[in-house]
Amino acid sequence: MPVGGARAIAVNGDRVLLGSGYLKQTMQDSVRSDDPTALATMNLWFEQFKVRAAQPELFLLDLPTMAVEPLVALKPSGQPIGRPSFYGRGDRLYVVTDEDELLTIAVSEI
Repeated sequence: MPVGGARAIAVNGDRVLLGSGYLKQTMQDSVRSDDPTALATMNLWFEQFKVRAAQPELFLLDLPTMAVEPLVALKPSGQPIGRPSFYGRGDRLYVVTDEDELLTIAVSEI
């Protein structure tokens, strides 16, 4: 499975919605404290985190096939959701936008 982790999960049957997820390949390097290139690697990670924070990642995972579909979260107006916080409960993913709007995404409606 290419998804390395997520901050929030919502489940409906064999489908899982991962909120604020990230792909494994974006964090493959490791850092040791005595590594002279550690600062450069950590700076690269910081830039990756900034990019991910600007465009939060949503993934829909199909458990039987382990197929992952990347999704884009938008407000009902079609505008980007900004820097959201994701929370999962049951089959719903709750999104708090940068303007303190509460949005709900039901896995069964995707």
